[in-house]
Order: sequence, then structure tokens, then C-alpha cells
Amino acid sequence: MSNQKVRPVNDILFKKVFGSPKYRHILIGFIKDILDLDIEEVTIENPYNIDTFYQATKEKQLLQTEVDVLARLKDQSLVTIEIQLRAQAYFKERALYYAAEKYISNYGREDVARLEKKKTGAKYSSLYPVYGINILEFTLFKEDANPLHSFTLYDNHQELHFVDGNNSRLFTLAFLELKKHTTKTQKHLRYWIQYFTGEKVVESAPSYIKEAYQIVDYQNLEREERTMIDAAEKAREDLKATIIYAEREGKHLKQLEIAKKMLEKGLTLDLISEVTGLDQKIIRSLNE
Repeated sequence: MSNQKVRPVNDILFKKVFGSPKYRHILIGFIKDILDLDIEEVTIENPYNIDTFYQATKEKQLLQTEVDVLARLKDQSLVTIEIQLRAQAYFKERALYYAAEKYISNYGREDVARLEKKKTGAKYSSLYPVYGINILEFTLFKEDANPLHSFTLYDNHQELHFVDGNNSRLFTLAFLELKKHTTKTQKHLRYWIQYFTGEKVVESAPSYIKEAYQIVDYQNLEREERTMIDAAEKAREDLKATIIYAEREGKHLKQLEIAKKMLEKGLTLDLISEVTGLDQKIIRSLNE
């Protein structure tokens, strides 16, 4: 598989680029580009390590549909980053649930509580803003062609954002849809879409995105990473083949069902064949 290009949405590659402390500057650049936040520091709460990653995938499965990166900013705000490769029912509700779960996860934590907690004992002082970034390989918002949508808590009547004492928005959900790629897309967003979809890096892209391209190059990966990527890609292809077979089998059964009903109504073989696409010999066999 050495000559095959692996896209950055692969679990290992995504975790390596955005979850490795030594590539923290790439994560910072991505967060800035997506959330428009002025940040210089970030701590990765679940850092990438090939051994722990292997153990986690061994316990679950090599094939995963999503990848998580959890980062903490200098002001203790949390940023979650997930990739969703396939559309699923209730995804909006799921994205909201995951981000809300991270928000309440800090409740009562002594290590992140504000100074006033020592005097008041207020456990709510350990709650900080949460930013959820979702990278999607499907179209979630069909209303427009904008690849990036960002939602916050907002007063529709007074045009006020719901903020904390530091004037930071308490809750933000962002969605980057990779299938939406137009010439009007902002440059940095366009570069990231090109990166995630496996397009060639352009010279005008910022240095941290160019570096991200280099990291995910198959030839630059460790042997263990290549082995896991090959296994994951094979599992994905096997799943695709299974889905295609199931869809074809389902379509064929539907055709047979329609043909049988048309036969019961006394319609001609020619007409039934034209409507269902089935061979007339197959249609005749339904009466045998």
C-alpha cells in the first residue's frame, strides 16, 4: 500500500496531526481558523500515542467513524474536535449532547476552579466555555453553500450573546462541511478543506497546513502506524463492499416484489420487464 495515498480523515492520521503535543502549533492554527479565536497556547487533554491508540482500537474496533481531540485553552475553555465520515440520524442532537457533556465534565473540579471557589465553595466556578468543532464528510445544512456554520447561545430579541464574566461565549458549535467547496470560501477554510479531502497543497497555504500535509505522507509514518492504517483501510473497503452488496440485494428483492404484483394484475411480460429491469425468464419463474 506504499503507493496509495491515505487521506487525513483516517483516525490515526487525524490524531497524530491534531493530538500530538509536538504539533500543537497546527492545532492552534486550525482552532484559530475555524473559531476565529485569538489563542497562543493549548493543552491537549488526550494526547496521541501509538501504543495507547492501538490498545483503544483493539478494545473497540479498527474501523471507527469518528475521532476525538480534546484541547484546553489558557483560559480553561475546552475545544472538542470530531470527524464524522458518514451521515447519521439525529447528528445535530448528538453533536449538542457531546459538547454539553464536556461542559458539565468540569463541574466541581478543584484543579480548574476559579480562585473565588476557595472562599465561596461554588462548584459552578469550575465551568468554562466549550467549543465543539465537527468536521463532516456529508452535507448537514442544505440551506446554503457555506462550508462553515457556527452557532452560539443568542438573544434573538435584544441581539445579545450569552457570555460569562469575561465576555466569552459560553457555548459554541461549529460545523465544517467538506463537500461544500466554492471559490467564495475564505482562503484558510479552503486550504483546510483541500487538506482533509486529499487535494494537493497549494503554495499560498500557511506553513502549518503545509506541515500537516508532510506529517500524513505515508512514507513519513512509523511502521506501526502504516500497519494500522493498512488494516483500517482494508476494513473500510470490506465495509463498503458489504454495503454495496446489501443495497443491490435489497434493490433486486424490491424488483421481484413489484414484478410479482404486476403479474397478479395480469400485465404483460414486456411491460413488467420494462418497469422492473428484470429479464423475462426471471419474471416467468415467479409463476412457477
